[in-house]
Amino acid sequence: MARPSKQGLDYFPLDVGIFEDDKILAISGEFSVKGEIIVLRLLCEIYRNGYFVEFSELLKNKLARLGGLSGGLVEEVVKKLVKYEFFDGFVFSEHNVLTSKHIQKVYLEASKRRKDIDLSQYWLLEGVNVDINPTSSGVNVDINEQIKRKESKLNFSFLEKKKQKSVCVDLEEEKKEQPLNAEKETSPQVAPPPPPFNFKKAMLAEGFAPELVDEWLKIRKAKKAINSELAFKTFIEQVRKTGQDKNAILERVVQKQWRGFEASWLQADKTPQHTANNQIILDENGKIITKGQQQQSTSDKQQYYAGRQTADNIRNNMQGWGAHAFGNS
Repeated sequence: MARPSKQGLDYFPLDVGIFEDDKILAISGEFSVKGEIIVLRLLCEIYRNGYFVEFSELLKNKLARLGGLSGGLVEEVVKKLVKYEFFDGFVFSEHNVLTSKHIQKVYLEASKRRKDIDLSQYWLLEGVNVDINPTSSGVNVDINEQIKRKESKLNFSFLEKKKQKSVCVDLEEEKKEQPLNAEKETSPQVAPPPPPFNFKKAMLAEGFAPELVDEWLKIRKAKKAINSELAFKTFIEQVRKTGQDKNAILERVVQKQWRGFEASWLQADKTPQHTANNQIILDENGKIITKGQQQQSTSDKQQYYAGRQTADNIRNNMQGWGAHAFGNS
């Protein structure tokens, strides 16, 4: 029985700039030198097996024991290496296997003089041209042909599966981006909500002067009045009750610094005003003196007050006007 061909390598080339690689720098920054040791031990295990290795529980504990590390730390480093695409993410997620295109290129270069190598599992490279220099013995020419034949017999089903997986992910993303499915498109559309009420726009639409509206809104804001739709409708209703020009009413409201308005306020605003001390001025006959009469009254005629009277005046009033001597109070 023929001896099985060796698939693993006894040694492999290591790039002198590996520790300057961004992915390894990220591992070093997070896990320090322990992360670097785990990377090197993983590469040794992969090339010892060929161009891939299964990340099993056995391998994890083996690496931990050799480096005096914990299995949890080894697993964390492997996950970060997959995340940083140091290892192929699809192969790891589907088969829990560690490999990459770069690792497979290094393996091809290191095993190019072998007569028979198996590239049928987890192969990621397509149409790789292996540069092999033939020697005078002609052996390398045969090896070159063997490798090319092996490349033509690769497990393309694995590559196709990876491509299909990628296409499925793209289709899922497109479905997520679609705003509505077929059922939602056929359902009746709900009318959009009406825009919020704008007090100023409603006043202007009603025909009020813009400058008066602005002044009144300042007054309402200072008096903490709410510019609601109900407040607007109430104001319009009261203005219409007066039967007067709406801008004349609004001008009056602004002058009086009113936060609102009622039609009855105009009538009350026209009644005779009391004096500053709330006293009603009377003439010597007991009649109310209006503002004009008050100005025309001479200084020699004494004015009498019905409000805030002295005790003597109240006593005399109780006895009647006839008993009161005007000018002697």
